[in-house]
Amino acid sequence: MHCPRKDDALGIEQKMHDADGVIFASPVYGMNVSGLMKVFVDRFSYIFHRSRFFEKKAFLLCTTGALGQKDVLKYLGLVAGVWGFDVVDRIGLITLPGDLPEDLRKKNDDLLGSAAKKFYDAINRMRCSPPGLMDVIVFNAQRVSFADLKEESPADYQYWKEYGWLDRGRKYFVDVPVNPIYHALGRIAGWFIQRQVRKTKREKW
Repeated sequence: MHCPRKDDALGIEQKMHDADGVIFASPVYGMNVSGLMKVFVDRFSYIFHRSRFFEKKAFLLCTTGALGQKDVLKYLGLVAGVWGFDVVDRIGLITLPGDLPEDLRKKNDDLLGSAAKKFYDAINRMRCSPPGLMDVIVFNAQRVSFADLKEESPADYQYWKEYGWLDRGRKYFVDVPVNPIYHALGRIAGWFIQRQVRKTKREKW
């Protein structure tokens, strides 16, 4: 199956693969990311099902006149995390119209300097961080879903099978330590998701 759209998406994805780290940045527009950033995310929506950037670091940045930075950073964190990126840091900067007061300018510069150093150091270390609880839950939820959707979603099933993510005993996408409590909770969440998927298939398919 081939995408009918002939744009530069494959080239952009390759640039992300070639990079050691990626900065996801957006101003706050209407308490969310900008339209341009949303189009970017939606264009690569298949990566939500087929994560791939596990060796890459991500830094999240947003700017706002007053409010919304938490919402934007939370969304960007979800996107980058599910895509496989190791999110190193995230900051929101207050950027008022016109000239910034000196104290606010200094605060922004300090935040950026600290985050840039953290991002640089993480890239130099180049090792995967252990997954958080939500990372493990997402892995298990997708794992049981795609295992049961071989006929309905063959591309996702084949991708997960090829990488060994459907293998019995698999704890996460990559071979990193997984907190035993997170693993147990992830398995429980996966069990509930699997029951729902199978129920939906019986009722609608």
